[in-house]
Order: sequence, then C-alpha cells, then structure tokens
Amino acid sequence: MNTQKRHKILAVDDEPLNLFLLAELLEESYEVTTATSGEDCLEILNDMRPDLMLLDVNMPGMDGYELCGKIKALPHFKDVPILFLSAMNFIENELSGLKAGAVDYIVKPFSGPILLSRINTHIQLRSATQKLVFEQNRIGDIVQKMSEDSRFYAKNIEAFIKPMEATNGDVVFSGLTPDNRQLILLGDFTGHGLAAALCGSVVSTLFYTQVSHGISGQQMVVTLNQELAEKLPAYMFMVGTLIEFELSTKVIRVWNFGLPNVLHYHAGVLKQSCASNSLPLGVMAGKDFNVPFYECTINQNDQLFVFSDGLTEMTNPQGDMLEEEGLQAYLEQEYQSGLPLHAQIEAFINRFSQRQQFDDDITFLSFKTLS
Repeated sequence: MNTQKRHKILAVDDEPLNLFLLAELLEESYEVTTATSGEDCLEILNDMRPDLMLLDVNMPGMDGYELCGKIKALPHFKDVPILFLSAMNFIENELSGLKAGAVDYIVKPFSGPILLSRINTHIQLRSATQKLVFEQNRIGDIVQKMSEDSRFYAKNIEAFIKPMEATNGDVVFSGLTPDNRQLILLGDFTGHGLAAALCGSVVSTLFYTQVSHGISGQQMVVTLNQELAEKLPAYMFMVGTLIEFELSTKVIRVWNFGLPNVLHYHAGVLKQSCASNSLPLGVMAGKDFNVPFYECTINQNDQLFVFSDGLTEMTNPQGDMLEEEGLQAYLEQEYQSGLPLHAQIEAFINRFSQRQQFDDDITFLSFKTLS
C-alpha cells in the first residue's frame, strides 16, 4: 500500500468541463479540489491549504489575475505556487500572470504529460525551499545562541541593530578586561545572512577569550586579523571598529579598519571624525599587521557614534543615499542623547527610507561615559 502523502491541488475555472478533465488527469497522483469562481476559491481557502493552485484567467466577476493577487496577499499562501491555464496566448497575458504572482503560465490546449511534469517540478521546488528555510532557521538559532555571551559589558553603550535577514552579518561585542579596560567591537562581515553570521560566532568566542586574558586593543586587532586570515576563505573578511576605554583614566583609543568614519562629538558638536586607515581584517595575514589608532581623553559630555555602511548607504524611494553628511545632520539637529537610542534611530530610518526593504544589515552604536 502506498502511504506517501498526496499533495493537494486546487483548480479554479468557470467551465465545469475543464475542471472535470483536469481532475481526470490529476487525480491519480494528487488530491484535487475544484472551484468555479474566484469567490468560491477564497471561501475554500478558509479550510484548505493546497500545495499548488491552477487558475483560469478569463472568468466572470473576479478574473484570474485579481484572484492571484488576493491569494498572494494572504499570509499563509504567499509561497503556494500558482499556475495559470488559459487560452489567452499573447505575451501580455503571460506577463500579467507572472506579475500577479504566478510561477508559470501554460496555454490551452496543453499536453497532459507536460502539465503533470510542470506541476511536479513546482511542488518539488516548494518542498525543497521549505526544507531549506527550516534548516536555515535551525542553524540561525544555533548561531544566535553561540553569539550570545554573558560576559557582554553593556555599560556605556547603546546599540541599534537591524539585520537584513533572519541572521545578522553585523556583530557587536563588549567586554571588560581584568585590569578594568572596556573593549568594544563592531564588525561587519562580507555579505550578509547565514555565512556572515557564522563568521560572527567565531569572532565572538575569540573576542571574549582574549578580553579575559587582558589583551590590549592593538593586540586584539592583530590577533583577530591573523585568525580570520587563517580560518576564512579569501572572499570573506571583516571591516570594523574597535574601541578601547580605560575606565580609570578615561582615555579612549579607536581603531577603524574599513567602517565609515567614527564620529566623536562633544556637547553636540563634532570634535573629530576618525576615518578608516587600514585594510579589513582577514585580508592579509601577518603578526606585524598594524592599524594606527585615534587616542584622546573622553569627557562627560562626549559621545562616540560607530555605524556600519548599511546605514550611510541606505536609500530613499527617490534613490538618494543617506551618506555620512545626512547622518551628521540628523545627529546635530534632531538626535537627543538623553532619550532611548533605539526608538530614535528606528524612527529616523523609517522616515528616511519610507520603510523600503534594506539592502544590507544596519548597526548603529553609541558610546559615552557614565556619570
């Protein structure tokens, strides 16, 4: 006895004969449900989760294009493949179907074996995609757990992190050394998503191990560069900024290796812009690797802003990039250091981008001394 799951197909056509012939063709391999109108189809979807749908285009009332758009707007059916079966064979008809959200457009009359083959292909593609997403989510959960660390020293800093995907390619770590120095790292790996997040988990372990050993900021940069160059493929590297803060003397050092300028403000006025002056970490191995640093004594009204290029390269619907000048204008004219950072940056990003989808992970970090 064949106990394999039979996939469900919902076919919609205003001609009963067409539905009868489709059912005859498909019922040997699939569980088939039929509807004679768009309205009936939407009603059926209240109780059914098909694995694939077949829609006619030219139907009275709601046509196939409109029905397809309504189905794709339903959260549970966004990934269900929809195929159009229609006698309308102009290129414009096919384009309209694909724009509405269909994955295929088959012209009547069609070959039965060809239709069966295409249906099987789209169902298998959906199954493979669902399995891949499931596995990615599981790996993402593992990576997230690996990146979390109870040694994260949250004092002095506020961070806004907005990943492009479920897993984040930007990392933020902060730790306190035995001799009372705070080390803070904002890193941005090549690309985004799972591969970048896996690299971040490697750096997390290395960072906190070195912090516990009391390593200096310069040694941290050299060690990270050496380890990444040895362990990552040539196309993977990390741009970033490392901050070392001596809690007793209030001396701060900043290493910038590929991120946008680190902005040092005093009482709301830009005091120093710390540009990148090094290759990203992991590009070139060598224990003599050296990154010049910016050093100063930080005062009570001072604040440092560190951010990934996902923020400054963010665009609005007109295609204009925010750039550093736009961010500085916001920080000097609107940002209020006494209010929660996350809500302010979220509102600013949404206003500028008008909630467009982002092309990169966005991270924004604020550092200031405690009173």
